[in-house]
Amino acid sequence: MTGSELDIADAKAATEEADGRIAADANIRRKRAALRRIEAGERRRLASKLDHVLRDHGFALRYVPRLTLGTEPSGDFLCGAELIIGIVHRRRGVVPLEMYLRELNRPNTVAAIIAEALAEAAAEKEAHWPPGWTIDLAITPRLGDLSALRAAISGIPATRPGRFTLAIDEAALIETGLDALSAIEELHADGFNIALAQFGGRYGSLSLLRELPISGLKLDRALLGEDGRPHSADLVLLEASIAIGRDRGLTVIADGVETERQAALVRGLQVNAAQGPWIGPAMTASSLARILPVKFHR
Repeated sequence: MTGSELDIADAKAATEEADGRIAADANIRRKRAALRRIEAGERRRLASKLDHVLRDHGFALRYVPRLTLGTEPSGDFLCGAELIIGIVHRRRGVVPLEMYLRELNRPNTVAAIIAEALAEAAAEKEAHWPPGWTIDLAITPRLGDLSALRAAISGIPATRPGRFTLAIDEAALIETGLDALSAIEELHADGFNIALAQFGGRYGSLSLLRELPISGLKLDRALLGEDGRPHSADLVLLEASIAIGRDRGLTVIADGVETERQAALVRGLQVNAAQGPWIGPAMTASSLARILPVKFHR
């Protein structure tokens, strides 16, 4: 081949390669558009199904009890609970709605459900529990959901300051972007406590502790290890997270405590409180009231 022929061949190859890339990019765009349509359709079907179930059955509230841990078991006492919003299933009992609300891209619907649940929980708290108890509720950190929630709960007098803690998944907040920080600060200004949930599972972000008006940390249950035997790296993270929370004056809660060994681990590390199957399952307000000890937190 002559030089000119080689140039022509190279140009042709380059053109074919460019055409191939354009075709591949177009194919990727078509696939992504198709996935977005499928996801939008799934969200619509989910929203329709959720509306139908809530209209027919309403929702049920359950509470996961939280225990303050003393240096000895004799010093333990119940001090609050995590609120679970669920629907009643005839075979599976109460099915938590958190996963559905997390996936549902309808901020006003999500906000209306949470606002109604908070109002009902406030009434149950007044009827059954000590005044010093706080109730935690997990919420999604999407900006639209937070803005809609603030509007929905603004007229509920039962949600007075200090009664509720809004728990926000640390990883979800980082991965969805930090545009929600101002909305979270506004909810705090309205009187809600703010906690970072699943803390230390993936990030352990110190910057969030500086940026947000955090009052509590809920440690990721994976840090506790299998039956209270965490790997050395997880134990370092666990100890560091607790130390950070203590230094900043935060309430540190060990989540997902399932066994006596895990309870002994977090007791030895001096967390403020623990929750999980070892303390008690999710239960109704009246059932939780029946197991209150004589000594409770005020």
